[in-house]
Amino acid sequence: MLVSVLQHFPKLQALKLVLEHWILVDRNVRWMQPRHVPECMLLHLKTFEWSDYEGTKVEKEVAVYILNNARQLVSATIYPSSVSFVRKHQIFEEVEIATRSLRACELTMG
Repeated sequence: MLVSVLQHFPKLQALKLVLEHWILVDRNVRWMQPRHVPECMLLHLKTFEWSDYEGTKVEKEVAVYILNNARQLVSATIYPSSVSFVRKHQIFEEVEIATRSLRACELTMG
């Protein structure tokens, strides 16, 4: 569904994800990276937020894809779910390291 939103809203400037973790686990959802980077990510997306981020493999793949391909990002914030401080730091570090070389903006943890 996310790919559909990105492709059908070419002038999307802000993206906020709030996902129920159980949806990703129960349905065995897989991330299918689009063949082409959507126009909104290349030209318009300025703000990206992800609330209740758990740091699962699928979530990390999606976050890395967005952060590495959204060329106009001004701000990107990940709000980890209610996990320990150590796990929050680990989650943030995993995404930060995976996107450091291609990311267009500063990544923060909320």
